[in-house]
Amino acid sequence: MILLDFSSLFIQVAFGLKKRGLIYSKDHLRNAFLSRIFALLRRFRRFGDLYIFTDKGDYWRADVFGGYKRRRAERRLIDDVDWDELHRLQNEIDAEMKENLPFPIVGVERLEADDLIAMACRFYAPRAKQHLILSSDKDLTQLLRSANINQYSIGGKSFLKYDSHAFKAHLLRGDNSDSIPSIYFDGEYLIKSNGRRRLTDARLREIDITSEDNFIKYFHKDPEADLILKNYNRNRLLIDLRCIPKRFLPVFRARMKEAKVMAAEAAARSEGYLLAHNLLKKFQAARKELSAQNSGRSGAQNAAKNSENQSGSFEAKADNSNSDSSRYPQTSRSKNKQSYSRDPSQNLNPTKMGEKGNQNYSRDPSQSRERARSQNQSRDQNRDQNRNNRDRSGRKPYFKRAPKPIMPPNAPAAFDPHGAGDAAEL
Repeated sequence: MILLDFSSLFIQVAFGLKKRGLIYSKDHLRNAFLSRIFALLRRFRRFGDLYIFTDKGDYWRADVFGGYKRRRAERRLIDDVDWDELHRLQNEIDAEMKENLPFPIVGVERLEADDLIAMACRFYAPRAKQHLILSSDKDLTQLLRSANINQYSIGGKSFLKYDSHAFKAHLLRGDNSDSIPSIYFDGEYLIKSNGRRRLTDARLREIDITSEDNFIKYFHKDPEADLILKNYNRNRLLIDLRCIPKRFLPVFRARMKEAKVMAAEAAARSEGYLLAHNLLKKFQAARKELSAQNSGRSGAQNAAKNSENQSGSFEAKADNSNSDSSRYPQTSRSKNKQSYSRDPSQNLNPTKMGEKGNQNYSRDPSQSRERARSQNQSRDQNRDQNRNNRDRSGRKPYFKRAPKPIMPPNAPAAFDPHGAGDAAEL
């Protein structure tokens, strides 16, 4: 299962177009956004089907803390980006994708995409399979506590890891991007106390948040210990994805079912929609890779197997190049289509050997040694004669030999000089 954060990728694509000097338009955004999705789908096809999750406004966290994401809204008022127009185009493209693409697109009122991805990982991701989150949001790294959940940062172009110390610092120090304050701030105001109000790395390591009792023990000397504990519970409710209210679970399950039904119905309209926007070839390439994965063997596995076979055949050819078995195989020869038996006396070809073809050679070791000695003597005589001829003429005599393959230094035994033995890395 591939879990994609719609808003995170859409905003990244929009800013990429702005950086290249392109004007925000529905066609530009649609084509760039869908092309990026198809590219990601081809790359991570081994993780299964794609599910897309979107944000809906009026988040439930605003009821817990009124200042939630307020600074982000204030910064957008002075930004040079027309956010209203960008959100309008995002909603239109979202509606088009639901009607014309075979991908389940899920959105629930008052829930963010992070909440939906967390609920999907908990209730829909089988433990026996590996799943992937496509998002640059580091709030989702807390889901990586499960061994079968992975996260790829689209902006950073790298896989993320779960860090328990970073998660604890997130809870205690807050999140500036979401306007979540530190545990020492009651809203926007610093708690008045004679104690220090800085959470250094050394203090973070000392604080134990495994239980409420351990947390209180550390702050028991602080006169505002109760208020600090209250602020910690506030931050945990806003940041920890295990604290999503349970009342949203039935609605989420119903929307998941509806999204799957809509995706199945939209599959019949997807070809015409993508053809009209010049995206059909990219979609077909992604679908081909995905269907190969679902059938039990991906394109990467086929490439790895083919490369293994090619490297094995190359190794076999190298081993047989200097052996008599390559010249006199024990199987049928393709030239004269004769079958050879295991009896040496029957493997002699009378048409090539003349009168000796009817003779049976004995296996006397003395005769074999004598024959080998005579062959070595004739070879030495030919070598000396060639050396003398070269010395007199000044030219090196022509030897009809096969060229040796150029092998890199420290090459393994099954090295393939043409690169066929290197499997594509996923």
